[in-house]
Amino acid sequence: MRYPASRSFSETAFLGDNRNFPHAHYGYLMACMGQIDLMSKCEWGPVEPPRNLTPRMQGFMERYLDAQKADEHRVAIQLMRHALIHAGALRFLYDKKTETGYTWRIHFGDTFPRAIGHYTLTAEDPQYQDMLQGAVNGKVVAVKALNVQLTAFASDTLRVAEDYTATMTKDPTLQSKCEGAYPISKSSS
Repeated sequence: MRYPASRSFSETAFLGDNRNFPHAHYGYLMACMGQIDLMSKCEWGPVEPPRNLTPRMQGFMERYLDAQKADEHRVAIQLMRHALIHAGALRFLYDKKTETGYTWRIHFGDTFPRAIGHYTLTAEDPQYQDMLQGAVNGKVVAVKALNVQLTAFASDTLRVAEDYTATMTKDPTLQSKCEGAYPISKSSS
Protein backbone atom coordinates (compact mmCIF):
# COMPACT_ATOMS: atom_id res chain seq x y z
CA MET A 1 0.00 0.00 0.00
CA ARG A 2 1.40 3.42 -0.95
CA TYR A 3 0.72 6.44 1.20
CA PRO A 4 0.77 10.02 -0.09
CA ALA A 5 3.93 11.71 1.24
CA SER A 6 1.99 14.22 3.35
CA ARG A 7 -0.01 11.44 5.03
CA SER A 8 3.12 9.38 5.66
CA PHE A 9 4.90 12.31 7.25
CA SER A 10 1.95 13.43 9.34
CA GLU A 11 1.78 10.03 10.99
CA THR A 12 4.58 8.98 13.31
CA ALA A 13 3.99 5.34 12.32
CA PHE A 14 5.67 5.85 8.95
CA LEU A 15 4.51 3.03 6.68
CA GLY A 16 3.26 1.13 9.71
CA ASP A 17 6.60 1.21 11.54
CA ASN A 18 6.33 3.45 14.60
CA ARG A 19 10.10 3.32 15.17
CA ASN A 20 10.76 5.50 12.11
CA PHE A 21 10.82 9.30 12.31
CA PRO A 22 9.12 9.75 15.68
CA HIS A 23 10.81 13.15 15.98
CA ALA A 24 10.78 14.25 12.34
CA HIS A 25 8.84 17.42 13.15
CA TYR A 26 11.55 18.67 15.51
CA GLY A 27 13.78 19.99 12.74
CA TYR A 28 11.00 22.13 11.30
CA LEU A 29 10.12 23.52 14.72
CA MET A 30 13.76 24.28 15.49
CA ALA A 31 14.28 25.96 12.11
CA CYS A 32 11.24 28.20 12.62
CA MET A 33 12.20 29.17 16.16
CA GLY A 34 15.82 29.67 15.12
CA GLN A 35 14.69 32.18 12.49
CA ILE A 36 12.52 34.01 15.02
CA ASP A 37 15.45 34.05 17.47
CA LEU A 38 17.76 35.45 14.78
CA MET A 39 15.33 38.17 13.72
CA SER A 40 14.58 39.17 17.31
CA LYS A 41 18.33 39.47 17.93
CA CYS A 42 18.65 41.66 14.83
CA GLU A 43 15.82 43.87 16.04
CA TRP A 44 17.30 44.12 19.53
CA GLY A 45 20.86 44.90 18.46
CA PRO A 46 24.31 43.92 19.71
CA VAL A 47 23.92 44.74 23.40
CA GLU A 48 21.21 43.07 25.39
CA PRO A 49 20.83 42.45 29.07
CA PRO A 50 21.96 38.99 30.12
CA ARG A 51 19.33 36.25 30.16
CA ASN A 52 16.93 38.38 28.11
CA LEU A 53 16.21 35.81 25.40
CA THR A 54 12.58 35.03 26.29
CA PRO A 55 11.35 38.64 26.61
CA ARG A 56 13.32 39.59 23.48
CA MET A 57 11.76 36.82 21.41
CA GLN A 58 8.29 37.25 22.93
CA GLY A 59 8.29 40.99 22.21
CA PHE A 60 9.33 40.32 18.63
CA MET A 61 6.62 37.69 18.19
CA GLU A 62 3.99 40.04 19.62
CA ARG A 63 5.03 42.78 17.19
CA TYR A 64 5.35 40.67 14.05
CA LEU A 65 3.40 37.43 14.55
CA ASP A 66 0.33 38.23 16.67
CA ALA A 67 -0.04 40.80 19.44
CA GLN A 68 -2.98 38.89 20.95
CA LYS A 69 -1.07 35.64 21.57
CA ALA A 70 1.35 36.49 24.38
CA ASP A 71 0.66 33.24 26.25
CA GLU A 72 1.07 31.14 23.11
CA HIS A 73 4.37 32.90 22.34
CA ARG A 74 5.67 32.35 25.87
CA VAL A 75 4.84 28.64 25.78
CA ALA A 76 6.18 28.24 22.22
CA ILE A 77 9.49 29.85 23.21
CA GLN A 78 9.83 27.61 26.24
CA LEU A 79 8.85 24.45 24.35
CA MET A 80 10.48 24.99 20.99
CA ARG A 81 13.41 27.28 21.73
CA HIS A 82 14.55 26.44 25.22
CA ALA A 83 13.57 22.78 25.59
CA LEU A 84 13.71 21.51 22.01
CA ILE A 85 16.80 23.32 20.77
CA HIS A 86 18.81 22.72 23.95
CA ALA A 87 17.59 19.24 24.88
CA GLY A 88 16.71 17.83 21.46
CA ALA A 89 13.20 16.98 22.63
CA LEU A 90 9.95 18.60 23.55
CA ARG A 91 9.49 18.60 27.32
CA PHE A 92 6.46 19.27 29.48
CA LEU A 93 6.39 22.77 30.96
CA TYR A 94 5.11 23.87 34.32
CA ASP A 95 3.97 27.27 35.56
CA LYS A 96 4.22 27.32 39.36
CA LYS A 97 2.09 30.46 39.69
CA THR A 98 -0.93 28.94 37.97
CA GLU A 99 -0.05 25.28 38.67
CA THR A 100 -0.55 24.59 34.97
CA GLY A 101 1.26 21.86 33.08
CA TYR A 102 1.82 22.38 29.35
CA THR A 103 2.07 19.82 26.61
CA TRP A 104 1.86 20.08 22.81
CA ARG A 105 -0.08 18.94 19.79
CA ILE A 106 1.98 19.17 16.59
CA HIS A 107 0.35 18.28 13.25
CA PHE A 108 1.94 18.37 9.82
CA GLY A 109 -1.22 18.51 7.75
CA ASP A 110 -4.70 19.84 8.31
CA THR A 111 -5.53 17.07 10.76
CA PHE A 112 -6.57 18.92 13.92
CA PRO A 113 -9.98 18.10 15.33
CA ARG A 114 -12.49 20.79 14.26
CA ALA A 115 -12.55 22.50 17.66
CA ILE A 116 -8.76 23.07 17.71
CA GLY A 117 -7.11 25.90 15.82
CA HIS A 118 -3.51 26.45 14.79
CA TYR A 119 -1.27 28.24 17.30
CA THR A 120 -3.72 28.09 20.17
CA LEU A 121 -3.62 26.95 23.77
CA THR A 122 -6.40 24.56 24.72
CA ALA A 123 -7.44 23.12 28.05
CA GLU A 124 -6.88 19.37 28.09
CA ASP A 125 -8.65 16.57 29.91
CA PRO A 126 -7.89 16.63 33.65
CA GLN A 127 -7.04 12.91 33.46
CA TYR A 128 -3.53 13.97 32.33
CA GLN A 129 -2.83 15.92 35.53
CA ASP A 130 -1.30 12.95 37.33
CA MET A 131 0.98 12.10 34.40
CA LEU A 132 2.24 15.66 34.11
CA GLN A 133 2.56 16.08 37.88
CA GLY A 134 5.25 13.39 37.96
CA ALA A 135 7.02 14.80 34.91
CA VAL A 136 7.16 18.41 36.12
CA ASN A 137 7.60 17.73 39.83
CA GLY A 138 4.81 20.05 40.93
CA LYS A 139 1.11 20.18 41.74
CA VAL A 140 -0.74 20.28 38.42
CA VAL A 141 -4.30 21.61 38.62
CA ALA A 142 -4.71 22.30 34.88
CA VAL A 143 -3.24 20.94 31.67
CA LYS A 144 -2.98 22.99 28.47
CA ALA A 145 -1.65 22.07 25.03
CA LEU A 146 0.05 24.32 22.51
CA ASN A 147 -1.45 23.40 19.15
CA VAL A 148 0.77 23.94 16.12
CA GLN A 149 -0.01 23.08 12.53
CA LEU A 150 3.55 22.80 11.24
CA THR A 151 3.13 24.03 7.67
CA ALA A 152 1.07 26.99 8.92
CA PHE A 153 3.79 27.79 11.49
CA ALA A 154 6.43 27.70 8.74
CA SER A 155 4.24 30.04 6.65
CA ASP A 156 3.80 32.32 9.68
CA THR A 157 7.58 32.42 10.14
CA LEU A 158 8.11 33.29 6.47
CA ARG A 159 5.50 36.06 6.68
CA VAL A 160 7.19 37.44 9.80
CA ALA A 161 10.57 37.38 8.02
CA GLU A 162 9.13 39.25 5.05
CA ASP A 163 7.39 41.83 7.28
CA TYR A 164 10.46 42.36 9.46
CA THR A 165 12.78 42.63 6.45
CA ALA A 166 10.48 45.19 4.79
CA THR A 167 10.37 47.21 8.03
CA MET A 168 14.13 46.99 8.54
CA THR A 169 14.79 48.05 4.93
CA LYS A 170 12.98 51.34 5.61
CA ASP A 171 14.40 51.96 9.10
CA PRO A 172 18.10 52.92 9.41
CA THR A 173 18.01 52.32 13.18
CA LEU A 174 16.87 48.72 12.71
CA GLN A 175 19.50 48.25 9.99
CA SER A 176 22.20 49.51 12.34
CA LYS A 177 21.04 47.26 15.17
CA CYS A 178 21.09 44.20 12.92
CA GLU A 179 24.52 45.06 11.52
CA GLY A 180 25.77 45.51 15.08
CA ALA A 181 24.29 42.18 16.20
CA TYR A 182 25.63 40.29 13.19
CA PRO A 183 28.55 42.26 11.75
CA ILE A 184 29.71 41.33 8.30
CA SER A 185 33.22 39.96 8.51
CA LYS A 186 35.61 41.32 5.95
CA SER A 187 37.94 38.67 4.66
CA SER A 188 41.38 39.65 3.51
CA SER A 189 42.47 38.68 0.02
